[in-house]
Amino acid sequence: MDHLHNWVFHYNSYTKKWAAIPRDLYNEYWSDYNVEGIIRSNSIETLQEIILKTSGEDIEVKLGIE
Repeated sequence: MDHLHNWVFHYNSYTKKWAAIPRDLYNEYWSDYNVEGIIRSNSIETLQEIILKTSGEDIEVKLGIE
C-alpha cells in the first residue's frame, strides 16, 4: 500500500469520474485538467489497483496507454 502515499484522489461530480493524481502533478492538475500523468476511472478501486500493480511508476508505459 506504500505506493498509494504519493497519489491524491479526486472525485469530479460533473464527470462522475475519479482522478488519481501524482503528488508532483497536483498543482498542475488544477491548472490543466488534461495534464499527462493523471489516470481516471469511474471507480477509485480500479485506480488503486492500477497503481498497486504498476508500483505507481510508468503507468502509461506498463498499461500501453499512448
